[in-house]
Amino acid sequence: MPAEDLHSPVAGTASPSFIETFMLRGGELIAGELHRERMLRTLRGQGVETSSTFLQSLLSTSPWREVEAYLTGQQILPATTYRLTLEYSLAGLSAIRLVPYCKRTIRALRPLPLPDGFDYSYKYADRSFFEQMKAELADDEEPLFVRPDGTITDTSFTNVLI
Repeated sequence: MPAEDLHSPVAGTASPSFIETFMLRGGELIAGELHRERMLRTLRGQGVETSSTFLQSLLSTSPWREVEAYLTGQQILPATTYRLTLEYSLAGLSAIRLVPYCKRTIRALRPLPLPDGFDYSYKYADRSFFEQMKAELADDEEPLFVRPDGTITDTSFTNVLI
């Protein structure tokens, strides 16, 4: 299954891009409303006005129609779980990616300190820092990012529940 952009990323935009990754199982989005709410919080946190076209479309169904149209064109196997990633900015939805979920065996979580002032308060599309840290570890290891105050914040890919 190809993992490609539905649209070319918006070139020349000054605003950052963000991602939201959903689980698609049996053709259904899992916890879709929670993900939509996080997207709304992100846009509002970036100062998007309530009258913004994209914000209004998130409040209605417009981008979801675009996602549904994209999914309709994909060969989705009912017994397969997928990662559906939406990339968006203040300008709107810029990319949709769908890849089969591949379960990894994680042997170890390696605590790694985040630099002072590191800001990842939103799910930015630029994951280069996380990818660089992950590249320094073995395939069966996952970085566990720790803030300077000692709190755990994220990994490069894996969800953490404590």
